[in-house]
Amino acid sequence: MTATSQKQRKALSETIPFVTQNFSLAYLTHFVVLMLLSWHQTGVGKFSLGASLSEVNSDLPDSVNAVKQFFISVAIFEVFFYFIHRLMHRPPLYRAIHAIHHQFEESQKRQGNDKSIPFANFVTHPLELIFVYSLVLVAAALQRIHVTVLWFTGIAATSLTMYLHSGKDIPGLMSHEMHHKRPKFNFGAIGLLDYLFGTLYRDR
Repeated sequence: MTATSQKQRKALSETIPFVTQNFSLAYLTHFVVLMLLSWHQTGVGKFSLGASLSEVNSDLPDSVNAVKQFFISVAIFEVFFYFIHRLMHRPPLYRAIHAIHHQFEESQKRQGNDKSIPFANFVTHPLELIFVYSLVLVAAALQRIHVTVLWFTGIAATSLTMYLHSGKDIPGLMSHEMHHKRPKFNFGAIGLLDYLFGTLYRDR
């Protein structure tokens, strides 16, 4: 095993406790929210667990509406994420919450691991992970989208954020790795609001 692969394996092993903790808390939070929503809808003292933030039925949305709802969800996610991410770079919130994410990547560089870790996406304070992925649910609730569109949006969001933490970027979109190098730039998920507010940075 090469030194590089050993560093990669070590870095990956360091992400496992964060992934386990954060997703366990995220699922628990989602469960509690749905329980309370169900309780509110069915009456005090009754827990039917029938509540949902999206449409759950056998009537699948047509492709045009599904695509429209997906892109509206992306836009909603971008707006909320951009402004809250900028807010989390303010000193009090940065020290208490967001620093965990940046410090992990910085520590990997100090250890000589120049390969990015996609799972670093999940190395965050639990509140940050719960907030970020709840934005997908907010987009679902605002549009009352079908659950299949919600699933697709969640899978796409997770895949994209992991890809952007792999050290690569998608042509035409901003580089998230550049945000880790220059933290005053590239706050958004896709770069649209960074372009509009002058915080977009491209190293080319």
